[in-house]
Amino acid sequence: MAKKSFLTALLVCMAVLGAEAQNLNGRLADEDNNPVAFANMTLKLAANDSLVAGLTSDENGNFSVDVKDGRYILTASAIGYERLTIRCGATALGTLLMPKTTEQLDEIVVEGSRITEEAGRFVVLPDPKEAEVSGRGLTLLDMQQLPGLEVDVARQTVTIDGGTPILQINGKEVPLERFVNVRPEQILRIEYSNEPGIRYLDRNASGIINLVLKESDDGGNVMARIQSAFTTGFVDGYLMAAHHKGKSEFSLQYNLSHRNYKNVPYEMTDSYIAEERTVQRSQQLSFPFNYITHNITGEYTYQPNDSTMFVATLRDYIDNNHWYGTGTINETENGITTRLDMNKQTDRKGNSPTLDLFFTHKMRNRQKIELNMVGQYSHSDYYNNLIYRDSENEWQYPTKVINKGYAVSGEAVYGKQFKKAEARIGLQYQHNFANNDYVIYETQTEMTKDNTYLYTSIEGNFSDDVMYSLGTGVKLFSVTDGIDTKRYVRNLSTAGLFWRINQHWSLTANTRFIPYLPSLSELSPVLQRVDDVEAIKGNESLKPYNTWFNALRLRYNNKGWFANATFSHFRNFSPTVRVYQYDPELDLFVGTPQNTDYYQRFQLKTEVGVKKLFDCLNITLNGKLKKEEAKGEEFYHDNLNFSSGIKAQFVWKQLMVGCDFDFLPDKSLYGEEMSIGEMSQSIYAEYNWKSLNVSLVWHCPFNKEGYMYQTRSLSAVHPYIHTNWTADNGNMLVLGLTWKLNYGKAFNKGQKTLWNGGYDDGMVK
Repeated sequence: MAKKSFLTALLVCMAVLGAEAQNLNGRLADEDNNPVAFANMTLKLAANDSLVAGLTSDENGNFSVDVKDGRYILTASAIGYERLTIRCGATALGTLLMPKTTEQLDEIVVEGSRITEEAGRFVVLPDPKEAEVSGRGLTLLDMQQLPGLEVDVARQTVTIDGGTPILQINGKEVPLERFVNVRPEQILRIEYSNEPGIRYLDRNASGIINLVLKESDDGGNVMARIQSAFTTGFVDGYLMAAHHKGKSEFSLQYNLSHRNYKNVPYEMTDSYIAEERTVQRSQQLSFPFNYITHNITGEYTYQPNDSTMFVATLRDYIDNNHWYGTGTINETENGITTRLDMNKQTDRKGNSPTLDLFFTHKMRNRQKIELNMVGQYSHSDYYNNLIYRDSENEWQYPTKVINKGYAVSGEAVYGKQFKKAEARIGLQYQHNFANNDYVIYETQTEMTKDNTYLYTSIEGNFSDDVMYSLGTGVKLFSVTDGIDTKRYVRNLSTAGLFWRINQHWSLTANTRFIPYLPSLSELSPVLQRVDDVEAIKGNESLKPYNTWFNALRLRYNNKGWFANATFSHFRNFSPTVRVYQYDPELDLFVGTPQNTDYYQRFQLKTEVGVKKLFDCLNITLNGKLKKEEAKGEEFYHDNLNFSSGIKAQFVWKQLMVGCDFDFLPDKSLYGEEMSIGEMSQSIYAEYNWKSLNVSLVWHCPFNKEGYMYQTRSLSAVHPYIHTNWTADNGNMLVLGLTWKLNYGKAFNKGQKTLWNGGYDDGMVK
């Protein structure tokens, strides 16, 4: 019987995919025949409950959407009306009745924003008007104003609560370059979570963003983008072409990034303090840099039916980086001051090809398996040479490291959906080998690490308004240097609770327990000399440390107005911190990672704003208050900081103008180092004309010095203040052009959600 039902569903899906386009339309009205305006609506395939379209009724209650012939489930909801759910065909439905009610909706629907909030995630049906004016998916994502999401259109970055999220397209993890260049009109929905879940907890991800794309046309599409500054060596290029026919799709992507910055000033003051030796140093430097990177990806997808998919991806990352610094140094030791001229040259070349194989299969009774295998090879050459000169002498401190290695990783996942819950169990494994040849020191290291991670999770509903998620995993980690082997077993756990208070308010509580293990470079015994005063090395005695994170999020939404408040507590137990000590045998100050006592942070983050004010303006004000503490055997530091900023967007027809400004900078403490974040300043505009999008970004319009970066060491042995500016970004204009071409009939992309492992080179530099 189950087999017969499966075959029937499959035949229905095939019939829907192969049918000609039809128009499904109708009108929503109450008992008095008054229109139900601006109702939120979803249309799903009756055969497999997959989402086909999101739409909104107009001011007269009318709606219309082009679909293929088939059977559908149409759902409509609006504040003050009973929910409407009907089964229908691709035809004219006439007037559909939605009686008035005083009962609350059983889901949060934010009027005008098309956002549904669920346990641990948000589902967004993008507004077609926003998609029409956006040149890329990055811009469309920025317009959604989701809690914790930080999108910088000018610098093309995406973060969640300041951390790095997992970026996906159709559930498949993709690099940032592919993610930000998705065509907005192709996005069916955005699935956003500011919680990584147990599956990605081992990767220190801050959340997940998944762009689910509409069904593509059989034939293909091409997208090309280039952007360049008028006066600075700043060029980015992106080309994507895909062709699909029947059960197969081929795609090719290429991304180029080039920078040639000549105005990069540094100001550095360093002190090295010990009873045996004390050095004071002041430096005025210029450190121009030049780099070019290439990302090349070829992908083949084979999907014989709706239940099975195979994907093979071959990609390569090639980079060539060059820095060349000059300047003067005033160095005082034992009361004698010496003026030196400094030259520093740093070069790095790398190549990392990767093969990624993926398979997924849906089984009866709502079961699913996923398999993934990834192999990556890495080769890089790193060269650094520091030269000091006075009127009579020259001192050189060269470093050269040749790295070769590989990483092999895999994951298997089984999932099962129940009536009110979904369970998953998965196994991840990664083997990493790194060989580093320190040419100058005539030393070689070979290090291997193995990471096995077994996890399980369940999420579901206690009631219509209360949802939960639980996950736990065990991590087996081993590292060997060819002689000694270290093994660790650690637990990872996460839990979440979501309460829908009413249609405007919601409350979410989360907790995570995460172990952090030393990297290969932190464990390396090799000592690298920096100059005549300083050296750095790893620490073979490092131990893993644990992190406990708790957060309470309160969210309000009503007719476009919104507010988010998140209170969180973060604590590291015995965290790894680089600590400086004087070594009398070497007569050098050596920086070594060590386990310290603790680091903790209390933080309150708020966002207040409005979307579609006067039907054309989006505004968000944000503020963050945090208290930090760091303690080690011989130090205690704390930091109290308030930072704030504003984002605004004006949208009119095919034109969008936006700005992103920080009022007060973010200052962060970790261990003995304080970092002061750059002050974001940007104004940008986009205009769509047919298949062409034109963008203009103005970086640092009120700061000719460009973005500033500053770090301060609070160490009693090695205090310092390092400040540098990317002055070439000051008052910089960048012009971008995006061209899109589509052709074809229908290819339904499947989903890939598996984790792809990365390579750790273990290099001390």
